[in-house]
Amino acid sequence: MLPDTDRQAAWLVATRILKSTTVNPALPRCQVSIGLAAFDHGGGDTLGDLMARADAALYRAKQLGRNRVEEAPAPVA
Repeated sequence: MLPDTDRQAAWLVATRILKSTTVNPALPRCQVSIGLAAFDHGGGDTLGDLMARADAALYRAKQLGRNRVEEAPAPVA
């Protein structure tokens, strides 16, 4: 959760996490998949909606080869 963070800043945080875990020789070799989703403040979004979109993006990242960040599409009004 990154409250008060726009999509671009969240993407930067996610890619930094990804890079720091995949190139850090002090850490055991691991793969990281990250799903991003933004809360729609004006569209009646719920926390459950947000989590479901982030979860779907996470699984898409895993299916597309892992070690990546995937962003969920904006909710449909």
